[in-house]
Amino acid sequence: MISPILLYNSEIWGGYVKSDFKAWDGKQIERTHLQFCKRYLEVGNKASNVACRAELGRFPLLTAINQRILNYLLYLQNEQPDSFVRQSFLISSELHTTGKNSFYSNLMKISEYFNFGNFSLDLVVTAKVTMFLQLMKQKYISYWQHSLRHSQKLEFYRSFKVAPYSFMTARALMMRAGVICARSHKIVGFS
Repeated sequence: MISPILLYNSEIWGGYVKSDFKAWDGKQIERTHLQFCKRYLEVGNKASNVACRAELGRFPLLTAINQRILNYLLYLQNEQPDSFVRQSFLISSELHTTGKNSFYSNLMKISEYFNFGNFSLDLVVTAKVTMFLQLMKQKYISYWQHSLRHSQKLEFYRSFKVAPYSFMTARALMMRAGVICARSHKIVGFS
């Protein structure tokens, strides 16, 4: 609901954001996203970010931003070689080869962080975007598992959530069984 507003034009400015999940939680855009998630769950502001995202089956907006960047690269691939946006990208690529920081060099940092392997504009196709998105989500799930294992704050939560993002099916089953009220998110006693 608020994602389109928060992600406006992120295919451009997102290339300049550091791709680190822990650092990303401190960015104003993600804090706004998390505030919305926490209000929806009716939990306090001090509730764990990773637990709130997990309960809603959400990934950080960083994954959506990077997906938009990759889709933008697909768009650039189909542009005429003499178009303004394609020429701008080529200039950015030249700046990167001369050792200067540019949009292209930030894309290379993103590809390194998420282990995309050999990354170039010519290799970006729709199937690769899907594969890259899966790699980003898998990296976040690994981060989620690590946070879950090593956070004292999540010790009680950990006793219920054993597999990454297994809550989606467990939550649906609990709702069908009448254990959780769908709207209030409160546990109800067994009858």
